[in-house]
Amino acid sequence: MTVAKKIRVRLSLPNRHVLLYLFTIVMPITNITIENFKGIGDRVDIPIRPITLLFGANSAGKSTILQSLLYLRELLERQNTDADKLIACGSSIDLGGFSQFVHGHDLKATVRIGVEISVDADGLPTYDQSFSNPYEEQTVLSQGALGNVETVGVEVSVEWDKDSDRPWITGYSVKINGTKIGEISAFPGSSSKISFFDSSHSVFTGFDEQGELLYQDSGLIEPVICELDRTGKDHKENRDIPFGEGQTVIPEWGKAFPMKSYDDWACSEESVAIARHMLGQIFIGSGELVLNELQRIRHIGSFRDIPERSFNVRRSPADDRWANGAAAWDLLYNSDLKWFDADQFASLGMGYEIDRQTYFELPSESALAAFLIRAQVEDEIYLSELESLPIRREVEGLVERTRLRLIDSCSKVEVAPCDVGVGVSQVLPVVVGAMAPGYSVLSVEQPELHIHPAVQCALADVLAHQVIRSENRCLLLETHSEHLMLRWLRRIREQSEDELPPEAPPVSPDHLSVLYVQSVDGRQKITPLPVTDDGEFAVKWPKGFFEERADELF
Repeated sequence: MTVAKKIRVRLSLPNRHVLLYLFTIVMPITNITIENFKGIGDRVDIPIRPITLLFGANSAGKSTILQSLLYLRELLERQNTDADKLIACGSSIDLGGFSQFVHGHDLKATVRIGVEISVDADGLPTYDQSFSNPYEEQTVLSQGALGNVETVGVEVSVEWDKDSDRPWITGYSVKINGTKIGEISAFPGSSSKISFFDSSHSVFTGFDEQGELLYQDSGLIEPVICELDRTGKDHKENRDIPFGEGQTVIPEWGKAFPMKSYDDWACSEESVAIARHMLGQIFIGSGELVLNELQRIRHIGSFRDIPERSFNVRRSPADDRWANGAAAWDLLYNSDLKWFDADQFASLGMGYEIDRQTYFELPSESALAAFLIRAQVEDEIYLSELESLPIRREVEGLVERTRLRLIDSCSKVEVAPCDVGVGVSQVLPVVVGAMAPGYSVLSVEQPELHIHPAVQCALADVLAHQVIRSENRCLLLETHSEHLMLRWLRRIREQSEDELPPEAPPVSPDHLSVLYVQSVDGRQKITPLPVTDDGEFAVKWPKGFFEERADELF
């Protein structure tokens, strides 16, 4: 039997009618680059904003964009070039290996995936390194972190090698402030090398708040840059500088840049140490920041499991459980729900509240259980008799557990998650995924799955609230829902006309990136559809905006 004590969780924001927003949009991921991955052949750049929507017909390639980010994480975190199942989604996505996801199954093609992110005021990480003398250490440390860094990007290239019959990472390039600054490359059978380094990049000159020069590229850094640059004119011979050992292309995260000095270099030990310090920030620091954002992607697939009556809660967080929605239920069971906005959930109009019960499990054959059973049928309970029962050990051994219930807002009847409509079970992981902290990108396939059009409109508001309140979250939604789009267009229009309802999210055109994905001659074409302050599209929607409605009506 169970002895339950009920705790009703009904949380809301303080003063729910006053919502504060930061209108300066700072995005963690600002752009995705894809080439020769699945249906995308020619190189495409995909702009990412707080609300990024991928529209298009079935099999047009919308999911390809979501999956490219998950594959890039595999490359940077595990150097897993031949990926099938992915860290972030377990068995929910199966890429099938390189020969399946390379565009057109063409093993001569090079897969390239890149990501750019914005960088906060802390700039790029720095890394400890060994110094040959105190003067060298003091000189290097005086250089500090590279300045003027606003965005960084990394791009990884993967190619098939027919001799080893496997794919290899052959290139790892870095951009700073939109300009490619260098690349580490290697091919099977050859050692890694650094090339295409730009010593004139603005990051090599930094100033403090008073405008005093902190460091500069002339003098100490320039000779080493000439050595690294195959096109430089000041080095002794044309050659590439080895990187690390063997065919390493992806850096070892968290460690100093693996560059050694050479006796025939036309530069001092101090120059080499400073170059190593700066190159560590550029190549390792940039990659670590990008990988950190990729690890904070929360991916929810298009098939969300309905919890069984005997749902097995996972206490330890697991990225791959988000893909089928299970992680959302884990959080509801295990979390204190301080992050959960019950008013926003209620605004969906689905008629349910979240309820958690804690209870104690009690063996039915115990003395305490026998007393409680007896108390149910007798008119009076004799406390003196209770005190005389040998139950202290039984009470001390009780284990507290938690169970989740959904409460019907009208009847107040409690129902199990498996007993509610499919729509509730499908949208709840999306809402929980958007509200719960710990992510930078919420990637969702078909967030509108199995829910009524009115709920889709309300969901648009709930999702917008979550990302506009935060400066480091964004939505990447693969969707067929015109109702999500129409609600955000309406909010933009209301915002520009100063008619926004008090509790509605203040969506602006800068918050939206609407991308139409279509297949043209066997290749995917991605068309950006900018939105005006009037809540209208600035360019014509390909084939018309949900033209099926007009076809049926007229």
